[in-house]
Amino acid sequence: MKNNIDYYQHYSGADQHPKFKMLRNEYGWEGEGKFWALNNRIAQSEDCFLDISKKYNKASLANDLNFRMDELEDFIQFLIAECELIIKTEKGLTTDMIQENFLKVTKKRKKDNSGYQKEVAKETAKELKNDVSETMAEEPEKEGETVKKVIKLTETEIPLVETEIPLVKNTQSKVKESKGKESKGNEKEIQRKKAPPEAVLFTLNDLNKRLGLKKGFSAFSEKNQNLILARMKDGYSLEDLITVNEKKCLSWLTDPNMCKFLRPETLYGNKFEGYLNEIIVSDNDALRFNQGKQGKKASTKERLANAWAEMGVDPENNSLVKPKTGESNADSTGVEQSINVLEFGVSERGNIKRLN
Repeated sequence: MKNNIDYYQHYSGADQHPKFKMLRNEYGWEGEGKFWALNNRIAQSEDCFLDISKKYNKASLANDLNFRMDELEDFIQFLIAECELIIKTEKGLTTDMIQENFLKVTKKRKKDNSGYQKEVAKETAKELKNDVSETMAEEPEKEGETVKKVIKLTETEIPLVETEIPLVKNTQSKVKESKGKESKGNEKEIQRKKAPPEAVLFTLNDLNKRLGLKKGFSAFSEKNQNLILARMKDGYSLEDLITVNEKKCLSWLTDPNMCKFLRPETLYGNKFEGYLNEIIVSDNDALRFNQGKQGKKASTKERLANAWAEMGVDPENNSLVKPKTGESNADSTGVEQSINVLEFGVSERGNIKRLN
């Protein structure tokens, strides 16, 4: 595990502290800059202690801080005795700030390393299980023998593992068969729990709602999904599927002979295009069409008025209207005729007929 730090935190207002003001008073801003450079060297050292007991180490530090050897000693002594910014120990130079940061980082590293060791242990167990399966697949010379499997894991620093495994004949085929069944079972369970595509869900929900079915056709059904997704693959849209639902429910829902065909295999099968382009005419539309074709039928009052007019009868005066030129209202006896229009009616064909 790493035993130094790559970065550290310090207070943004540290330069206003009396200790730093004393440092700048003696060495200026350059002195404060050299102090932070010294902190960097401490943070990069082992356990964050800078050892300058060796002459070459001290010379290297003096070169980094642009000091002569005697100037470096005076600078460090000033930081220790006067400013109290540096601590000198048996292990070397350090600061409270650096040690505080190093402690936090070390705890985090230990925690992360613990998680890493757990992952290593899982991988080790997995490898051991695989090795056990391979060993069990080998047929021994004598049934009931045991074999010792020794696994050395030097990279993970895990102790040597020694395992005794009883060997049984024909184990390989049984293990494979068991894994095969388990795999198929898991695939079916995953397929069952998998959410259906939105197009399938919306289409069947719409159909079930139109049919008034509480449970209705299932969107989880593989058969129903294949039918709807096949139409989507052909280039049809969700709107097209809903349109077929609407048209066929309008045509078949009230038809005792056809309502049984309101089901996915019929609606979304090979006749889907025909259903989609089918023209649906309602009863009201058909009635209006027939009336327009045959013409508007005259009312009884209109037909009666037309019939009286053809006969020359004035229904308001209850008598014959003025005869045409050369004609007379009188009969052969010379008596002018009169007619009671209330005694007559009009037939369906528009002819006048006596009511009694």
